[in-house]
Amino acid sequence: MVDNADDSQQQAAVEPRAGQRLANARRANNISMRDIAKELHLDEAKVQALEDNRFEVLGAPVFTKGYLRKYAELVSVPID
Repeated sequence: MVDNADDSQQQAAVEPRAGQRLANARRANNISMRDIAKELHLDEAKVQALEDNRFEVLGAPVFTKGYLRKYAELVSVPID
């Protein structure tokens, strides 16, 4: 019997996390962190926190989710 939990954990370990995917897409699209910060109405330190998956820096989870969604739209990354 195959343990699907182990498979999904291994896959999660290989795939980049949300912040890293956004940072990679930002770089691939030649968009500066300053431009992302301006669009999100955040300072660059908070954009860096998003890219580093340090979401606790951003306050309430509802705000973090909104920032992630908008960031994904800006760099053409599917929201799901």
